[in-house]
Amino acid sequence: MNEKIISIPIHNNRISPLFDVAGKFVILDSSQPEVKSYIDTTGLSGMSIIEKLKEHQVSTVICSAISKIYARALRRNNIGLVYGIIGSIDEIIDAYCNNKLCGSHFAMPGCRHKKRFRGECPYWDV
Repeated sequence: MNEKIISIPIHNNRISPLFDVAGKFVILDSSQPEVKSYIDTTGLSGMSIIEKLKEHQVSTVICSAISKIYARALRRNNIGLVYGIIGSIDEIIDAYCNNKLCGSHFAMPGCRHKKRFRGECPYWDV
């Protein structure tokens, strides 16, 4: 896997249910997943969160749910998006870094793509 700076919105050591209002993000380099830093985004708007992610040179965001407006804003800022993901932060990081994130184990319940898991993740926009 290419080295990438990834970011995941977190809440109680799990992926946050909604990117738009996440109060904390973990930031890490995929080549050194054990080295993590955190940014506090409490009270920031979704656009301000995206600005913070740009400041940290994030190339990919992994999240559960995200509003279309912020998904589009990430794309406009050349930040890849992997959405519809649930689970503990450590499991998600490990799966991403080992190319094993695509699987129903990490699919958000009710995700419209869950039935289509066959090979590639249909919800990756990276």
